[in-house]
Amino acid sequence: MTRSKKKKLIGNIKNVDDDDDNVEEEKPIPGLPEKYLRMQVNAGTKLRNVLKYAIKNFDEFNSVLWTGTGKGIEKTVTCVEIFKRQKTGLHQINKIRYVKSKTDDKIKLVPEINIFLSKDALNTSELGYQAPGDLGMFEDSNIVQSQGSKSRMSEDAMKEFAEMGLRTGQKRSRKKTNNDGPIKKGKKA
Repeated sequence: MTRSKKKKLIGNIKNVDDDDDNVEEEKPIPGLPEKYLRMQVNAGTKLRNVLKYAIKNFDEFNSVLWTGTGKGIEKTVTCVEIFKRQKTGLHQINKIRYVKSKTDDKIKLVPEINIFLSKDALNTSELGYQAPGDLGMFEDSNIVQSQGSKSRMSEDAMKEFAEMGLRTGQKRSRKKTNNDGPIKKGKKA
């Protein structure tokens, strides 16, 4: 097994520093298990590659830590949401922080997101915890009512939207088009 795969499999987070290469950084989420799958997502990462690897190896560890920094945060969240559709019933903890990044002899703070998913129950009092199937602020709202696998807006929410002048759940009316214009190349008259 190559070194990069070993690093993904065992969740040791190392801080690369000029003075000492073996300085261990504090874990982004307290109370992580001893063994978990660690997936680092960058801006140039191919989604299908990391998702295929994570789904294939998830059953060995029962937990995965998705990490993304800077421009890779969007892809990290996308990977997590796709992963959660494949593997249902997962407990989740989200953490956002800033980490130091050294580029061109300049040190700057870059945002980092860490999303931990686990089959096992996690500390529910931890800030950023999300239970399986929890919709967060949308759960108690009148905006979305779940019916089986489909979601639709409640009548109260539709009335509120109509009062604001917004249309919901309606198809757009087709505008009349002028087909008398010039004939485009490749199309017959």
